[in-house]
Amino acid sequence: MTTKVEKEIAIMLAGLFSERLSISDFAGLSWQRELVQIQPDPTSDSPSIWIYNPVSMLTAEEIRKRLKLQPHPAEGGYFVETYRAELLLPQEVLPGYTGARPVSTAIYYLLTPDSFSAMHRLRGDEIFHFYLGDPVELLQINANGSGEVIVLVQDIVGGMRPQHVVAGGAWQGSRLRAGGRYALLGTTVAPGFDYQDFEVGEREGLMAEYPQFREMIYALTR
Repeated sequence: MTTKVEKEIAIMLAGLFSERLSISDFAGLSWQRELVQIQPDPTSDSPSIWIYNPVSMLTAEEIRKRLKLQPHPAEGGYFVETYRAELLLPQEVLPGYTGARPVSTAIYYLLTPDSFSAMHRLRGDEIFHFYLGDPVELLQINANGSGEVIVLVQDIVGGMRPQHVVAGGAWQGSRLRAGGRYALLGTTVAPGFDYQDFEVGEREGLMAEYPQFREMIYALTR
């Protein structure tokens, strides 16, 4: 049986190939956002084409199942550890740490509309990598009191970033931008992550200390 979406795609393709319609004529269709525009030869006048992007049809639940993500017990969101270095750094070379740590660790991390990464800080540096989905707003408050909201997404032409480093000791929290369905990220921590190096932010204390970020701190604390 032909589904509604399959019928819509057939109608769209017929219209585009006959040149009677443009892609804007299909903006109201539920799957229109799943199309990707390709310019076969940017140096020529050849017309662009539209292809179906199956990755964008993934749901947050499917990503959770495929990557075996679990709720993060302290931060929120969903995660799974993918790497923990066997090489250990001894406590003697790690001032402020309570023991030895692996050189580095890495996780997948998923944000959804009903979850967020609560304000917290780590002893080590954390590198964010944006993989799939919708824009993520990351609030970073540095040890000197300065701060900014970084937008993580693949739109580097628009001045956004697919990668960002949060220095150890900085407060951070993140959420999907309003209207987003999900965002799949990766993070790498060095020295490697340990819950003894993780501190959750307290709402009232952070809002009092950093009033310029009061509204976002409120949204990113529990």
